[in-house]
Amino acid sequence: PDHVKKILQDPQAAVQDWYSTVGLNEILKLVSEHAYICDGWVALLPFLNRSALEEIELQARAASIQIKFVSTSRSVDETVKSELQHWVIHDLERQSELSFDERCRLEDDLRIRAIQHQCLVKYLCSLGLVKLLPLSNSIQENWPGILSTITDSSALSWSKVLKDVGVCNSTPSLPIAGILVTMRLQRDNTDVATSSIKRLLGEIEKDHICRYLLVLGIDADERNSDSAAAVIQHLNEHMESSPQMHSFHLVTNPPRQLQSEPFAICRVWDQMAVEAWTHGADWVVLLGDDIEITCPFHHRAFYRSFLDISNRINVPFGFGCPFWNDVSFPGFPTFPCVGKIHFKIFGGLIPEHRRESFGNQDLDPYLHHLYLKLGATPCVTDATLRNGVGGNIGSSEARYSRIPAKGWRDFVLEDYRTHLLPFM
Repeated sequence: PDHVKKILQDPQAAVQDWYSTVGLNEILKLVSEHAYICDGWVALLPFLNRSALEEIELQARAASIQIKFVSTSRSVDETVKSELQHWVIHDLERQSELSFDERCRLEDDLRIRAIQHQCLVKYLCSLGLVKLLPLSNSIQENWPGILSTITDSSALSWSKVLKDVGVCNSTPSLPIAGILVTMRLQRDNTDVATSSIKRLLGEIEKDHICRYLLVLGIDADERNSDSAAAVIQHLNEHMESSPQMHSFHLVTNPPRQLQSEPFAICRVWDQMAVEAWTHGADWVVLLGDDIEITCPFHHRAFYRSFLDISNRINVPFGFGCPFWNDVSFPGFPTFPCVGKIHFKIFGGLIPEHRRESFGNQDLDPYLHHLYLKLGATPCVTDATLRNGVGGNIGSSEARYSRIPAKGWRDFVLEDYRTHLLPFM
């Protein structure tokens, strides 16, 4: 753990320690066995001093091997985003035993390292020790020709290498979170309506690798109000300007027959979840405009949780139902993140044969218990939020009359046996 943390926080010292102990021999072994080497310690070689790189070249030449150092070039922001995803995929935050505060600072530490790395590469290029290779969307077309001018290998052989090795080693696309938001609008105050959604989006986007789509549910009696128009306009404009927001979708909540009829939030949740999954969400979570997200790395945390579930019980990514740590209702799965495989198994958030059973209560514990036997519904402890109105500690009463789903515990046993087990 200390070793991984040192590479993050003091990369020059970490790389120099490695090089002075086993690093030189490891590099010479690699270049004697392989024609092309990338990533790993090789990516950190610019943190060595100039004499070390010259020593590597000299020692390799003594073994009749010619070394060419090539560095890819891209923006610091893109580098940091890629590094953050690398840390999630390889579980480095856990391996390096980062504290909560250190996880909050991870992006800043990676940014500092990326800037240092960029400056060192530029310096080594000026000395002729390193050649620069710009990253672009047309790698397969451009790189073979450029690399053939740097090395003795032909453009054709480089094209084959990039196709056979480079593509299979490429980083997967970031997962998309489906953020489902339903809210009562204040007809006479458009500022209140837009400010609450602005705040929520700001908290979501504090995790800079978070890609998300937003599904907004507006009640039928407010769909044509000025407040609704203001919120919809803001969200469309935000989607155009934010690289993190993948898409925006609008759902009109069905009207109630009577004004006193309780709001059927579970069915609305189901409708919104299907909309999100249909448009590419890897998981969905229902939030309200009163929710306060207090963890700046929530997307990384859930990304890792779904990877853990996938690895632990050998299921596809997107299986399971990890839940937020709701500090206003500790230990209760009030905000489950339901993976896309649930949609594949049940055809919706609520199984079709259960849709009349859930009104506005008990869907969250039903989902939690459904995956509990499989160990696929952990609390993501560091992913904290606070439920401003509907919560428990220090909050007011819920906004609606509660209608329990009678027999939901029996539903769990039946649906686990008839749907989840056959899938497994």
